[in-house]
Amino acid sequence: MKESASSRASLRGGRVENDSFHPAMLREPDLGSARRERLIRFITIAGTALAIVEMAWTLVFILTGGWLGALVRGSSLLVAIGVIVLAKRGQVRLAAHMLVWLCLCAVWSVILVLEYPDPTLGRSAHVWFVAVLIGTYFVLLDSSSWTRALYATLCIASFMLVALGSHAIPALAPVPHAVGRWAFPATIVAALATSILLLQLFVADIVEAEARLDRANARLEDLLENMLPRSVAQRLRQEGKTFADGYSQCSILFADIVGFTALSERLPPEAVVAKLNAIFSRFDELAEARGLEKIKTIGDAYMIAAGIPEPRVDHATALADFALDAIAALREFDGIHLRIGINSGPVVAGVIGRRRFLYDLWGDAVNVAERMEEYGVPDRVQVTRATRDLLLGEFDFEPRGKVAVRGHHDVEAYLLLGRRLNTSR
Repeated sequence: MKESASSRASLRGGRVENDSFHPAMLREPDLGSARRERLIRFITIAGTALAIVEMAWTLVFILTGGWLGALVRGSSLLVAIGVIVLAKRGQVRLAAHMLVWLCLCAVWSVILVLEYPDPTLGRSAHVWFVAVLIGTYFVLLDSSSWTRALYATLCIASFMLVALGSHAIPALAPVPHAVGRWAFPATIVAALATSILLLQLFVADIVEAEARLDRANARLEDLLENMLPRSVAQRLRQEGKTFADGYSQCSILFADIVGFTALSERLPPEAVVAKLNAIFSRFDELAEARGLEKIKTIGDAYMIAAGIPEPRVDHATALADFALDAIAALREFDGIHLRIGINSGPVVAGVIGRRRFLYDLWGDAVNVAERMEEYGVPDRVQVTRATRDLLLGEFDFEPRGKVAVRGHHDVEAYLLLGRRLNTSR
């Protein structure tokens, strides 16, 4: 996993914190929750607006003596208040259906109440059915297509019925002509404005959902590239299947913290994880600075490679410099000692399996590198002859003789002393 050079691990209040990693990378984007919150806001605002309108009409009918109209509008007012209460309590689906039915009934009640001075103009309130139709698809987006189709059919049928036969619909509880004069243009303007607003909200909802999906995809991309080398992650996305490749020349390093098991028995779990995270985060910085590929951590062991997945001719040199840097970096951690082993040779590298993808290495060269660490010396870097031959002329070595390696013949090993004075890093 690659970390930025500024990453630091620490223990705060019993929690391990790492500045280079954010928990949001792991959280699934809750698009449904965000849309639910927006829908609750919309239903609350729409219910409040309807309540205000119904209250105004109720007062108009009371003042003009239209008690039937006042009863109808007052009933609608109570329903609007119920919609608001249900939305606030989180009963969104019920509130959405009540809101749609309230709007349909409210439009019909206006049509059956208003009496316009010029009947040829038709009952203008029917244009509200267009706004109700648009709003239905906004508030009932999560409902079945049959439900939305039913409401759409009711809105269209109501619109056509009034538009084609408005002159035949008598006003059951007419209001004075003075009210009708200003109600006609106000209804047209308000209905069109509401329709435009609903369309904007609908488009904004789609745009925001797409933006959230883009951000979620970017987080997943970042997480994948933190788990796998960048080129490997890109190949995995493009090919959609696991794979493995052979590399004829690369170098592998294993580092293990000496006595960490005994240390972990004396410290609380949070402190153990914090210390281990701090050490490995420091190694990550060193690896990134030298363009190396961290393979994995196994308990208190750290595995890194050079020359894969991108070949490089100086793979052994890069790992030797990293090893010396790691030994020096451990001086920052009191009482911590490290064994390091390096080997060079051919390996197979790739991603296998169906779940929990992991980029890993296989081959005899990997096993020998691990044994070099296992049979190494604390605070020293032990390398095989294959690695030493690649570093001759750049580094000094101390022969250690042959080391008995489990599962192999004796392996000729050397301790890396450091760079020669006449060579640069």
